[in-house]
Amino acid sequence: MVTAEEGTGDTDGALARHHESLARHDLVDPSTEPQHYRLEMDIRCRLGQTYTTAGRLSEACEQFRAALAVPGAETHFLEHARAEAGLGACGTA
Repeated sequence: MVTAEEGTGDTDGALARHHESLARHDLVDPSTEPQHYRLEMDIRCRLGQTYTTAGRLSEACEQFRAALAVPGAETHFLEHARAEAGLGACGTA
């Protein structure tokens, strides 16, 4: 899944949108949002994918690694698999 910006080739706009989402997410208290960590992983995977699309593999790998470092990451199977696949696309595992 891509943002509207990325779908039209505006990777800079997509990156800005993902960073904005991550900043807003940081304002949410994990104790009041049961999906907090899964959502963080999702945002980071999307950000990593957009960095990959933009050819910025170092930054992409950083986001995929950050997604895998989220507390309880292994319990969020879909997002965990996306992050691992993203690292594979970056040429690392």
